[in-house]
Amino acid sequence: MFGSALVFVVATAIAMLLYPGGTFLDPHTVGHRFFANFFCDLFHAHGLDGRPNPGAPLAQAGMLAMLVALWAHFMVTARTLGSGVLRFLVRVLGTMSALAAIAVPLTPSDRFPRLHGVCVLLAAGPGVLAVTCAVVGLFRDRALFSAWLGVALAVTAAVDAGLYAWQMRTQAPTPLALPALQKVAAGILVAWMLVVADHDRRRPRSPA
Repeated sequence: MFGSALVFVVATAIAMLLYPGGTFLDPHTVGHRFFANFFCDLFHAHGLDGRPNPGAPLAQAGMLAMLVALWAHFMVTARTLGSGVLRFLVRVLGTMSALAAIAVPLTPSDRFPRLHGVCVLLAAGPGVLAVTCAVVGLFRDRALFSAWLGVALAVTAAVDAGLYAWQMRTQAPTPLALPALQKVAAGILVAWMLVVADHDRRRPRSPA
């Protein structure tokens, strides 16, 4: 899980450095703007300023690696919840989200604008539900720090997905809050992955 997440961080950082420029808010910007560009902008063959984007394959590979880490994270999270319905739901919904999200980097919005948006929302729905189920179980198990991080992630991701769906439906100009919330959600996710993994490491194990 951590190896895949590290691949994502390194590959995405390099892709950001290689990104030529342009955002949906201002196509004339130079280079990557952390809170104004989407992760998905890095998948484009050309930056939003029209220049070739040599880091696109690297960004796609990094995102696919992150999805492996995300799936593994949901499996670890489910394991911390013991047996029961919540464990089952986190596993199933987490797997559905990770599988649906595979299509996101493979359908860049410069070539598949509508399909890309649909894939994002198809991944977001079960993902938010999986996090919500995990949060319920973590509160039940008194893993409060992990649970509150999960709450922050679920709320941020749900607001971002809702804003994204609204922007897709209305075709309104892209608000700055949309890519900014995406980065905030990604940061919370990484922190939650680390905390849940530590919680799993510390929990008592049943005798073999």
